Amino acid sequence: MFKIRYFIFLLVISTVFSCKDAQYVIRQTDKNVKYKYAMDWYMNKKYMEAIPVIENVMPSYKGTDTAANLYFMLADCYYLNKEYAVAAYHFKTFRDIYPRSYKSEVAAFKIGECYKNEIPRLELEQTDNEKAINYYRAFIAEYPKSPMVEQANAEIEKLNVNLEQKALLAADLYYKTGNYRAAAVTYKNVLNQYPKIKSYESLFYKIGVAHFKFAEKSILSKQAERYEVALNECQNFVNRFPNSKYSPELILIQDKCRVNILLSSLRNASSNFYLEERPLYFSQSLELYEEYLPEIKEVPRELHSYKDKCYLGVIQSYYYLLDGVKDKDLLAERQNQFQDNYYKLINKFTNNSSELRQAEELFKKVNQITKS
Repeated sequence: MFKIRYFIFLLVISTVFSCKDAQYVIRQTDKNVKYKYAMDWYMNKKYMEAIPVIENVMPSYKGTDTAANLYFMLADCYYLNKEYAVAAYHFKTFRDIYPRSYKSEVAAFKIGECYKNEIPRLELEQTDNEKAINYYRAFIAEYPKSPMVEQANAEIEKLNVNLEQKALLAADLYYKTGNYRAAAVTYKNVLNQYPKIKSYESLFYKIGVAHFKFAEKSILSKQAERYEVALNECQNFVNRFPNSKYSPELILIQDKCRVNILLSSLRNASSNFYLEERPLYFSQSLELYEEYLPEIKEVPRELHSYKDKCYLGVIQSYYYLLDGVKDKDLLAERQNQFQDNYYKLINKFTNNSSELRQAEELFKKVNQITKS
């Protein structure tokens, strides 16, 4: 019977309280009445009513445990009302003012919760995500034996995944918009920053492909070295993940890289502005040919006459250097250079090749210049 009467009493009190607003309660002079209203509204999830009353009555309990309980309740009201930025501020202040309170541990944990709940969608800045991680870590460091440590670690793991996805979105956007160099760098940064990322293998794959596409878009003078970077990245992937589903594709890209290194090297030698440097570039192209040809599984038609084009390029370069020279001494010097390289290379041409015939025609022209 007593329990029933007590329940009715509480119901009546609750009903009376529900008929009053916060301003009415604030005007009361009895701090205990204000406290009861604040508690009632807090327990009944009427946080907007409780907040102004708590703020009004707290100074009346200054220096007591009740003041600490009220301030924690205030921070929690903002938190439960989803005003997380304000709640975070009050939880931090609570810990500064009441560091020895038994609720300080909960407040420390809830700071991380506040920032976690403020995190926007991944496309936007993730500052709050990083803050949440930092506050969870600070909580774990300060309260290593807390029963909430396991939850804090779980939250950190989830939030790290968010940051991983954010970084991937940025890299993927670079890739989709054709900014392949930035994509490759960003993918590599993601790997360095998040070595335990689940998409570890696919990121290595994307790095190789991005470097290859970047080389394709590069200016002629930069292509060879950039195809070589792409080749190395693809080789690194195949060595690291030999049984990957991406390996066959990257093996093909390696072949394309080798072919393109040779072709771009030859084009760069042929179009080099300085005639004096062209023989050196053609010689380098020949060295690359000897290095890469054995590794190319299907040699394309463009490479069938590659060596002949290099030989002819050297001979043509020395011809262009002497053609039109008026000074007799300089002309004689360059005629000797031409003839030395002609005799050194002429027997290396493929029989009956068009490049061989062109070289022979240049030799005849030089002889005519000498006779004249």
